[in-house]
Amino acid sequence: MNGKSPAEDPPGTPASRAISDRAVVWLWLSIAAAVLAAAGSVIALTNAPIYAGLTPVFLPQALAQDVANLVVAAPAMIITAILALRGSLRAYLLWLGVVTVHRLQLRDLRVLHPFGPLFLLWVAVLGMCIYALIGGWRRLTTAPLRRATPAGVRWP
Repeated sequence: MNGKSPAEDPPGTPASRAISDRAVVWLWLSIAAAVLAAAGSVIALTNAPIYAGLTPVFLPQALAQDVANLVVAAPAMIITAILALRGSLRAYLLWLGVVTVHRLQLRDLRVLHPFGPLFLLWVAVLGMCIYALIGGWRRLTTAPLRRATPAGVRWP
């Protein structure tokens, strides 16, 4: 071995091409979704009328969700997507998890908000995350995973 982890194949190797070349559209789609989600969160946090129709119980949850989106979700999606574009299998697997969690949070909190000025933005971000997640899972092959796992792990 060359001292590197088998999950971190250098760019241009078959394992990195199996991830980045086949999934590049989905990775870029998730980056666009993260940028739009961050923009929506900034707009929501800086404009009080956007949350004017929320109940006093739901308002802190919506504000906390926007802060978490700006601080954790959007940066994590962008960073893992960029690292996956560079050929990292670990980053690609983490990216799939981040997109899954982001999709669930959008579904639970954004679509349940009352109709407002950002509703279509949240629906667009949710759709982009769903398409990126489905496309990303469909582009994942087992060959790089088999090479990256220890010899004792059995794959179907």
